[in-house]
Amino acid sequence: MIRRRSRKIRRLGSSGEVLTVRAAVMTRGMSRRVPASALVVLWAVIMAAVVVAQGNTQPLSVLMGFVMGSFVLVMKGPAFAVVPMLLSEVTNPAARFQIVSINLSFVAVLGATGLSLVAILREPWLKDPQARRVLLPAVMFVAVSTVVNLSFSNDDYSLRYLRYQIIQLLALVVVGSVLRQRRDLRSVAGMTLAMVVLSAIVAAWQHYAPEAALYAGLDGARVARWEGRSMGLSSSPILLGNQLPSVLVPLLALLAFGPLRRDRTRLVLWAAACVLAIGVVFNATRSVPLAVAVGVVVIGLLLRGKRRLAIFGVLILLGVLYLLLSGTGLVPARFYESGDVSAANRVALWEVGLAMILDNAVIGVGHEQFEELAMEYSDVVSEDVVAVGGAAAVGRDRPHNDFLNVWLSWGILGFAAYVALLLSTLVNCVKAMRSKDVLIHGLAIGCAAGVVAYAVNSSFHNYLDSSIFMWIYAGLSVALARMADKSHRVAWYGRKPRVVRRLAVGAVGQGFRRSRHDHYPVSGQ
Repeated sequence: MIRRRSRKIRRLGSSGEVLTVRAAVMTRGMSRRVPASALVVLWAVIMAAVVVAQGNTQPLSVLMGFVMGSFVLVMKGPAFAVVPMLLSEVTNPAARFQIVSINLSFVAVLGATGLSLVAILREPWLKDPQARRVLLPAVMFVAVSTVVNLSFSNDDYSLRYLRYQIIQLLALVVVGSVLRQRRDLRSVAGMTLAMVVLSAIVAAWQHYAPEAALYAGLDGARVARWEGRSMGLSSSPILLGNQLPSVLVPLLALLAFGPLRRDRTRLVLWAAACVLAIGVVFNATRSVPLAVAVGVVVIGLLLRGKRRLAIFGVLILLGVLYLLLSGTGLVPARFYESGDVSAANRVALWEVGLAMILDNAVIGVGHEQFEELAMEYSDVVSEDVVAVGGAAAVGRDRPHNDFLNVWLSWGILGFAAYVALLLSTLVNCVKAMRSKDVLIHGLAIGCAAGVVAYAVNSSFHNYLDSSIFMWIYAGLSVALARMADKSHRVAWYGRKPRVVRRLAVGAVGQGFRRSRHDHYPVSGQ
């Protein structure tokens, strides 16, 4: 049966696709022979080993063991190699292993790369236009930043940052290589959503019972520092403020594009969206509601008809409710108060960063020099910001804006490559929207809206140095564009020839019946 299926697929796609699909068929057959009980036992053994290696039974050690144990799911299919990488990204990617002194995200990405190496090598990354579209600006961004870092920083720092960027690049390649089928999207997205929902539930617990709640590796002093802001399973409210919208926006897109019917799956997804929205409120990161709102606007623009009107109507209604409920205690004060020190710090760092860009627009100043040079530009901070106390952050922190950071660190070429990576991801998403499949089309809309929401959110934070979500989005856009292109070609080569064959046979038959066979001269007449 596998041979017959492989021969059929060989007529539909390239040789690389034949190998990938044949491997998927073989893996699917193997996964049926692996009982779920065996996977659970292996998962538990790995969890226990990690907890023992960490030397404690704290929630963070258990979480790290759970993430590492999810590698056993690769026995069910190659697409599950990305699950540990995604689970680490939506929980606590900076958690460190005591023995090797490296963080969880680093181990998860390297493990996923090793398990996906065959699939990565089989993919025509330079020949495939969808992959090449995001790979070239990504490689250019890494190359430019490395060259500039070597020019302004010592070799040790430059190599450490290059290692981090290679991890980001590998995350893009792995996601774009192993997600090949619709079933892969459902399985991986389902597990990621479940973990983020759990983190949002923990965030609600931290809001209502902060002393008894669960915290992933934080002591009381670090928890008190955030003044009641929930952080879920992450290490800070800022990190949770990136995780929640990065999952919530694609989920809302999938719900908005999907069929309008009542079934168990949609009810569960709507419940998950509500839990994530509650987590956004308790997280109390000011940029998150703005990022989600912009993402929903993008969703509305990419839809048509009554759904677009309904989305914009809901946004207007929520905006009115926000204005009416501000100051009543139902909306956290952080969402509408802008005169605190935190907001003033951001403005002061933005002003210094812009002034530094104007003086070093071409090559930047390197990724390590902003704090040292910032005091030379302290006079550009406006007086009202100084009055609030915002100037205290100058010389101590980096600008809370990824776009500013990229430009002042690596110059115009680095900024152009960074923006090109975002735009190429959006182009892939738009191309994936031609798919008639609800899941692929809906996730393509969600990926595009998620990238825009990430760009808005990262304009107030330094997520480029602490998250790989942007790179995951880029890899997902490659996978979605490939699936859409493959379904389009299968639809053409798989179904249309039947119609063409019938029309051709009918036309030949009609022509044969209507043709005359007595036009040759007969001897003797």
